Amino acid sequence: MFIKITTVKADTHEGIQEELKDVFAGLDQATHDWTMRAARMECGWICASCSGSDYRGMPDECAHGQQWCTDIITRDKKAAYALS
Repeated sequence: MFIKITTVKADTHEGIQEELKDVFAGLDQATHDWTMRAARMECGWICASCSGSDYRGMPDECAHGQQWCTDIITRDKKAAYALS
């Protein structure tokens, strides 16, 4: 895994906003890609809702019995396998 460090150097408030849009778009895409890989059991996973984790990847349901987490897991797994 590589980490890209981006420095924002803009002369105006609007310039900073434009730079940050690109940075956040990149973060959104990286997070989406990681989530899809974890859903396909290709890498480790951490739940953003309950902080449950599994080094093997996204489980089929929440280990803590939280239905909202299980709903998100189900959604993400369907999306991941539809993309592959």
